[in-house]
Order: sequence, then structure tokens, then C-alpha cells
Amino acid sequence: MDEKNKDLNEAIENESKKAKKDKKKNSGIKLKKGFKVKGKYASSLYMAVAVCMVAVIGLSVVSINYNYSDKLNEIDLSFPEISIPDYSINVPSPTEQSTDLKSGTVSEDKHEEVDNKPDQAVDAITYASPASGKIIKGYHGETLVFSETMNDFRTHNGVDIAAEIGSAVYAYTDGVVSAIGDDPFMGKTIEITHDFGLKSYYKNLAETVPLNIKVGTEVSTGDIIGAVGATAIVECEDEPHLHFELWVENECINSEKELALINE
Repeated sequence: MDEKNKDLNEAIENESKKAKKDKKKNSGIKLKKGFKVKGKYASSLYMAVAVCMVAVIGLSVVSINYNYSDKLNEIDLSFPEISIPDYSINVPSPTEQSTDLKSGTVSEDKHEEVDNKPDQAVDAITYASPASGKIIKGYHGETLVFSETMNDFRTHNGVDIAAEIGSAVYAYTDGVVSAIGDDPFMGKTIEITHDFGLKSYYKNLAETVPLNIKVGTEVSTGDIIGAVGATAIVECEDEPHLHFELWVENECINSEKELALINE
């Protein structure tokens, strides 16, 4: 009896275990099928949504294109004709331009006269030979010439103009007496300062200088400033003469050439 009960209990227990196992298996199958059904439904749903979105976007594009085309048709794109003025300039030829300038007009269009008169007249600069006589020794600023007095060869920065002792010496051009003195070699000397950095020197003068000739005296071309003398010890063996020099900005220039221009 006990063994039967034991067998019965074992059979019931086995049956119970089998039932639980079958139930668990069936439950897993249903869950799995449920997942399959659910996944298939979600895919269909996503596809439907995508189709709807594409349709909506397509309709929007069509609508926008339609509206834009309508708007373009409504807008008047015609432009008024614009007249551009002609700004080209007629440049006169050199001959025509010079003719206009000579006549005192700029051009026919301006109707405006130009005053070609200078603001004020410029006085012509005049020059005079500082002594009456011929040149007995010319300018030799870079070459050597023989000196009768010193018995040697040396440069000669001015010109010697033959003249009798006591004869008048004249201002070369307008200027101001800037110095009167005794040079130890060239004797009595007068310096006159002119415009443009020019200075003139009169040497071998007589000791006596006119009373009106002083430092600061303004002189004009040809004014008498002194007399020929014999005070230059380095040229005392030469015949009576005036030694004359010209300097520009402290540089000695060819006074012989400048004096030659006076008589041209």
C-alpha cells in the first residue's frame, strides 16, 4: 500500500512537473509569437508614416512652386529705358591748345578770359665792366701762369684790367658794400655782395676810398667805388691795372668769361 502510494505520488509529481514544463514552453511560444507580431506591426506602421511624410513634402513643394510661379507672373519685370549721358571730353590738340592760351581764352565753351599779364614787372639785371681797359692777364683758376713780380708760376683767380693809376673803378652790378680792407698781398680791396650768392672783389686799389663808400652802402651798376692804385705787392711789377674777381657761394668763377658777356 505504501509503495503504491509512493508510486502514485511520484506519478502525480512527475505529471505536475510535466504540466509546468509544458505550460512554461507554451508561454514562451506565445511570448515569442507576440514579439514577432508586434515587430511586424511596427515595421508596417513606420512604412506608412514614411509614405505619408513623403506625400506631404511632395505636396508642399508643388504648392510652393505653384505659388512662386504665380507670384512671378504677377510681378512686372520690365525695366524703364535709362538714358546715360555722354561724359566724353574733347581734348584739344597741342596746336589748338597753344592757340587758345596765346589768345587768353581757355576754350570756346568756357567763355572765360584768362589774364596772362604778369603780376609785376621784373627789373632786368645790368652789368658793367669794373674798369676801362683791356685784359692783360686772364683767369687761370686751375692752370699756372708766370708771375713777373714773384718770378714763378701760380694760379690767377681773377682778371687784370689795364688802367692808369687814379682812374675810376666801377661797381660790377647792384649790391651792397660788405667789406673794405687791406689785403697783405693784393693791397686795398673792396668787397660787394650781390643777389644769388654772388660777390665781386676789386683789388690793387688806391689807398683813398670815396667818402660815400662805406660798409653797408648800397651801390648800383656802374657807380664809382674807388680808383686804380699800386698796392698789390705780388703784382707790383705788372703795368698799372685793376685786379677783379667774382665768387659764387664761396667758389671762384671765371670772371674773364663773365666780363666777355657784357659786350655781347
